[in-house]
Amino acid sequence: MKSTKRVLSVLLAAVVLLLLAVPAFAAPGLAPNSDPLITTLAVTGLQGRAIIGASLWAGGVQVSEGFQISSAVIQTDASGKWAAFSGMVTGGVNYRLSLMVEPVDGYYYLNKLNVTVNGSTTDALGNTLTVGKSGNLYVLYYYYNTLPDTSIEIADYAAERAVNYRSTVKLTPQIKNMPTDARVCWAIQWADGAVEYRVGETLRLEKMKSGFTVHARLEQPVDGAWTITAISQSEKVTVRYAWWQWLIRIVLLGFLWY
Repeated sequence: MKSTKRVLSVLLAAVVLLLLAVPAFAAPGLAPNSDPLITTLAVTGLQGRAIIGASLWAGGVQVSEGFQISSAVIQTDASGKWAAFSGMVTGGVNYRLSLMVEPVDGYYYLNKLNVTVNGSTTDALGNTLTVGKSGNLYVLYYYYNTLPDTSIEIADYAAERAVNYRSTVKLTPQIKNMPTDARVCWAIQWADGAVEYRVGETLRLEKMKSGFTVHARLEQPVDGAWTITAISQSEKVTVRYAWWQWLIRIVLLGFLWY
């Protein structure tokens, strides 16, 4: 009888030791409930820069695993307080992304998260990115570089205009507060899809035979490269024959030489 009790005691002790040893085999880096640990909020797909005359949106924003977007809104302080913004960027006011994300079930989080936007730990102003808490939400503000109160448009702008075949097209810009280090660049997309850039305050195209779409932009040197600061609306120019040019083309066989 004593031997039987001794055997049972040994078996019971072995079972207890085995149960105590099980947690040692749990996967490292996981919480006791095996939920993945989240240490970083990575935001991607955000526009990197604001450009005067262009739109600014947060529609392409994505967040890393463990989070889902509650709201992503571009805001401006043009009215004196931060408010939702849509439309074209203007100079002299500030813009920011207001991003709110919520945790996804099945993860656990550090109290302080590392944050990146498009791979950077700072915003366009050089501020270190940090995330705060509002109830169950994590809140991030990304500030864009404040742009000068400047703009560029095409003088006598028309969304579409027609010019005679082989005529000369001359376009000039209307500029508000042009920075001293800026230049004017014309971006031309020809009817065949080719794109051409011409630097100069006046764009002059002679003996036009093909239509094109064009916009003007202000560029400033940033880190050794010309960077767009402001952009105008696009103007579409088509080429047509005047009545007397049709006579040349048909009666005088101008389609062979004119």
